[in-house]
Amino acid sequence: MPTRLERAHHEAGHAVIDLILGVARLQDVTIKPGDGYLGLSRSEIGGPPPEWLKKQVAPLVIEKIGENHPGLASFILELSQTVIRRREIAGPFAGRWAQLRVNPSANPHDSATDEDLADELFGSNDWIEIDNEDLQGLRVWTHDLVDRWWPVIVAVAQRLLERETLSGEEVRQIVLQHATEDELREYGAQDVRSVVARYF
Repeated sequence: MPTRLERAHHEAGHAVIDLILGVARLQDVTIKPGDGYLGLSRSEIGGPPPEWLKKQVAPLVIEKIGENHPGLASFILELSQTVIRRREIAGPFAGRWAQLRVNPSANPHDSATDEDLADELFGSNDWIEIDNEDLQGLRVWTHDLVDRWWPVIVAVAQRLLERETLSGEEVRQIVLQHATEDELREYGAQDVRSVVARYF
C-alpha cells in the first residue's frame, strides 16, 4: 500500500504533466481514496486533435514533404493524433516516475503495465507500430519531464498533503509560479517539433 506521501507525488505527477502538456482541461486532483482508487487526477481527454495543434503540425510537415503532396492532410492528422496520444500517456508514466522518486522501492499503484499504456498510445494507429524503441523513448521522455518539472510536482504534492483535493485552476496557478504562459507554449511547441522529426 503506497504511503500518503507517495500518493500525493504520484497524483501530482499526473496532474502537473497533463496540465503542462496541454492534453486537456484538468478538472481536479485528489489523494482522498474513493471507490476503487487511492487517488485520482481527472482531465477531459479524448476526441479529435484540436485545430490549434494541427496548425502547429502543418507547417512542419509542409517543410518536409511540400504543400502539394497528396497525403498532406493525412500526415497532418496522423501526426497530430500521435502528439495527443503521447501527451495523454505522459501523465500516467509521470505519476509512476514521481512516486518512484519519492520511494525508489515503491510499487506504483497504477494497474496497467508500461506495455499496456504504450499499446493504448499507439495501438489504434495503423501507420505507427509500437516497438521497444518507442517504449524506451516514452520512458526516457516522461522521466525527463518529471526531472524538468520536479519543483512544481513537489509544490502540488505538498498542497495535496495539506488539502487532499485541488481544482485544476489551483494546480495551474502553482505551475504559473514556476513558468510563464509563453514558456509553457514554447515547451509544447518543442514537443511537436520532436514528434514530426521522429517520423520524417
